[in-house]
Amino acid sequence: MKNLSLHILLLLTALLCCLPLAAQELSVKSLEHVPNDAAAASYETQMQDINGNFAGVVKVYIALDGVQFEGGGVLKQEKRGTNEYWVWMAQGSNRLKVIHPSFLPLEVSFRAYEGVNIVKSKLTYKLVITVPVAGAVQQQDDGNSYLIMTVTPKNSIVYMDDAAQTVNDGVMSIRLTYGQHRYRVDAPGYASKQGTVEMGAERKELAVTLESLFATLRVSCDTPGAQIYVNDQLRGTAPWSGQLPPGNYVVEARKQGCHSQRQTVTLEERANRSVTLPSLIAQVGRLDVDYQPVNAEVWLDGKLLGKSPNIFRDIAIGSHSVELRATGYTPKTESLTVEEGRTAKLAGSLTKLPSEDAEIEGKTPAQIRDLGYDYMKGTGGKTKDYAKAMKYARIAAERGNTDAMVDIGLMYNNGLGVTQDYAEAVKWYRKAAEQGDAWGQNNLGNKYRDGLGVTQDYSEAVKWYRKAAEQGNANAQCSLGYMYEMGYGVIQDKAEAVKWYRKAAEQGHATAQYNLGQRYRYGGGVDIDLTQAKYWYEKAAAQGYEDAKKQLDALK
Repeated sequence: MKNLSLHILLLLTALLCCLPLAAQELSVKSLEHVPNDAAAASYETQMQDINGNFAGVVKVYIALDGVQFEGGGVLKQEKRGTNEYWVWMAQGSNRLKVIHPSFLPLEVSFRAYEGVNIVKSKLTYKLVITVPVAGAVQQQDDGNSYLIMTVTPKNSIVYMDDAAQTVNDGVMSIRLTYGQHRYRVDAPGYASKQGTVEMGAERKELAVTLESLFATLRVSCDTPGAQIYVNDQLRGTAPWSGQLPPGNYVVEARKQGCHSQRQTVTLEERANRSVTLPSLIAQVGRLDVDYQPVNAEVWLDGKLLGKSPNIFRDIAIGSHSVELRATGYTPKTESLTVEEGRTAKLAGSLTKLPSEDAEIEGKTPAQIRDLGYDYMKGTGGKTKDYAKAMKYARIAAERGNTDAMVDIGLMYNNGLGVTQDYAEAVKWYRKAAEQGDAWGQNNLGNKYRDGLGVTQDYSEAVKWYRKAAEQGNANAQCSLGYMYEMGYGVIQDKAEAVKWYRKAAEQGHATAQYNLGQRYRYGGGVDIDLTQAKYWYEKAAAQGYEDAKKQLDALK
């Protein structure tokens, strides 16, 4: 008896030591019907009981492996993911027992939960069970986690369980309850995409790329410079191509002074469509010019149109400048507007030049310029007369002679017969330079280099020097070489400086010859060569270049 009592005492002690672990209990955190979860109704996952009725599905979320479920209504159980079990239960079931070897069995009565009561056919339920942790505070699972969805294109609209969500730069994040959720992604011009996502305890990331339904449209028009409009929105200049969503469009070619051409186009999904619009028809009118003397030249917007009197057809509509010219007469300029289908008329007489201008009668613009130049320089048997020089230079310049434009610039630059005005000089140099005159370009470069009449700008000076130098102007070649030697407006490059000095020196330019001699004497761009230095100094000295004479004396 004594031994028996001892064994009983030891057994009771062992049982008491195990009691805290065995006595741990699972607990229900929540049980609810999930209306947007179609797991029980899906063809792939639905199940029938022995009476042919469709079962409901209880998704059980519990942080344990090896859990078993019992109850009169349990048809099947299946582990579907981390901490997630699916239990199919017959319609009308209202109890479920949760069994795990480490815990006391948990009886769950559905009738204790509002909105549940019993399991119904084809409905899905979510049961969240809290698992206690020995010696630690139990972390409560609230049954939610995040879904991060990246969508392409970035302007897509995302619907989650039929509710529109906020998308920032192509990324949507949302906190969802455990279970299955439906999504749909839409974007204009793209095929919608929809699907389901199963949420558990872990955060999920999902990328959705929509398939483009855009069509490609190509539009051409033979009229140069025609602008292409699609639904009255300017898209570009013909030929134009781009992508557009499926739909109906009005495609139009426009150009100022022309009648537009348009066509309606229907674009199907992913279509490739080419449209050729007819050539645009110019909007034109007529110009009737009846000016005396007969055969006076008619210039329209700076271009010779013909001779008066005449009716000129196919004149573009709009505002125009008409100039009448005749030898021995003062030119006259008039402005007029040509309207479509109408005739604009000009009539009148040019004023004959006074007798003192008889010496330019019958002369070409170049001959008139030469006459003005002789008056400016006192050459050709003429006495210097800056007033006449300016007068004839202006007449020649108005008739398009660029040498005369340069002469006017020189007179303003040096104050010959006029008040010195660098800005006015720049104006006339620029007129000649922009028409390709090398001296105009060279002189304009000087003004930019020295900052006279314009803001000093070495880069602009180099631009104009280069244009003149490439035409063979020795002054510009020498100046361009200097800019390279000093690094003004360009990266310093003495070899490039030598190149341009040589071009000018070989044309007899004294300063360039001296500068080339300097490079040979002191190096920089070429190797030191005193023989070559002396050669170029002598060339410059022969033209009276004093600095070259001093260098020759120093070399003796």
